[in-house]
Amino acid sequence: MVRACWQQRQEAALRKSHRSHERAGWVGCIMAHILRPMLIVVAVVLQGVRAEPYPSRIRFADAYAGFFAGQAAVVNVLVAGEHPDGTHLGWRLSAESSSVARGEVMVRRDGPTPVSFDLPPVKPGVVMSWTLQVVLGETSIERMIKAYPFDPFEGRTSRLITQPLSLFDPVGQTAVILDSSRIPYRRLHRPDDLLHADGLIVVGEGVSFHEYRGLAEAMIECAINGNRVLCLAPSEGEFILPGTRSQGGVPPDAMIFRREEAIREIDKRLDTALWAPGIPSVVSSIEVDSFRQSVMARVLPGQSGWAWVEMCYGDQGRLVVGGFGIIRHWDQSPCARWLLAGLLEQMLSGNPSRKQGGGSHETY
Repeated sequence: MVRACWQQRQEAALRKSHRSHERAGWVGCIMAHILRPMLIVVAVVLQGVRAEPYPSRIRFADAYAGFFAGQAAVVNVLVAGEHPDGTHLGWRLSAESSSVARGEVMVRRDGPTPVSFDLPPVKPGVVMSWTLQVVLGETSIERMIKAYPFDPFEGRTSRLITQPLSLFDPVGQTAVILDSSRIPYRRLHRPDDLLHADGLIVVGEGVSFHEYRGLAEAMIECAINGNRVLCLAPSEGEFILPGTRSQGGVPPDAMIFRREEAIREIDKRLDTALWAPGIPSVVSSIEVDSFRQSVMARVLPGQSGWAWVEMCYGDQGRLVVGGFGIIRHWDQSPCARWLLAGLLEQMLSGNPSRKQGGGSHETY
């Protein structure tokens, strides 16, 4: 009897175990059908990650976009991360949907990778824009490329030659540029000659206020008398800002201080901070400081001070001291050439630049 009961319990336990294994088999089968596609997707993704040899970041090394039309242009690209030997960057220069040029270049390990291409010539007086696309693996970056003609005065010469222009240029390099550009001028030989000049008065780039005492005061006096004066990147010296001297003086109606963004007020197409690799737009600047109950403007090399100081008197009188290396970088960047053409045109028009924006300070 006991033995029969024990056998019945054993058979029941075996039947229960069999049913449990069957259910486990069904669940395992169902889970296999569900998980298998997911595992395949994960495997494919991981395989894709392992198969992608390229870094996730590339960027342009320099911020400038202006080049001479009809010449070779070089844009440097920085590649971050490891990449196998023989890795290439692909590039494409296009206008809207049409390709102008395309190619590829091997990635360098020891620094930026130069992407070089030839820019097409453009019509005189016309600035053309293209899009440069650089591709590495699945990563793509773009930037605007602007091509300028060599002659920035094309179409402007007739307006410039009808206005009187006087030049004080002891260094001599500004005169060379005006001569090659066929811009007529009257030569001034001493600072006192500014007081007897007509029209636009230009003080050539690189002049020293230390060497030519009284020059800054003569420029201010000309502006007070209703003349327009443009001083290009002085090299050294200082002068008292008008209207701040303790014993009086004629204060300007407006005094404006700007950084390199002042270039945008002349021509919005031009690069502002950098004109070429290692060539900043600003070569000298103005530092303002107190001095014996007056305000002193001191010329400094580099970009630490204000790149643009402007004083306005009435409707016509205007003095601009700009620290941009226009003459120094004439052959390195078209922006230098086009900035000079825009400056002369604006100064001859007599329209003061009184728009206040980022990076500027204006007082009245």
